[in-house]
Amino acid sequence: MTITGTGLDTLLVDRPKEYCERVHHRLVTEQVVWFTTVNSRGVAAPNPVWFYWDGARIVVAHDNRAHRLAHLRRNSGIVLHFDCGSHGRDIVVMEGKAELATTPDIGPDAGYLEKYRRPIDEMFGGVESFLQSHRALTFIEPTRLRGW
Repeated sequence: MTITGTGLDTLLVDRPKEYCERVHHRLVTEQVVWFTTVNSRGVAAPNPVWFYWDGARIVVAHDNRAHRLAHLRRNSGIVLHFDCGSHGRDIVVMEGKAELATTPDIGPDAGYLEKYRRPIDEMFGGVESFLQSHRALTFIEPTRLRGW
């Protein structure tokens, strides 16, 4: 199975069907992905983030004060990866370019907000509060995929 209508199709074309299905499953069901940028000292800076797979891109809503936003303005290249399974199995590592949203008032879409409704309510007291502090969006289309 490939993920249709996306740049990910190309990356999955020669992969075993089972791996393609696992990648798709993880993009849809995982709650956290590691979002790695490069800081001003040239050091990798991984951060766990919430994300939403919209069928073509990975969408991340960042805290407006997150240092990774400055990292992205200097270098839009990022690496995303999920935690691996036991014994280092179920590896999914994606490289891509993060596009920072140019309109700060759009906020994440309904799919993102629905996916995280419960933790947003518990941690931020509701969507309105979350949206005030998490207006910085990035859109990532994977350009390279590694894993097994």
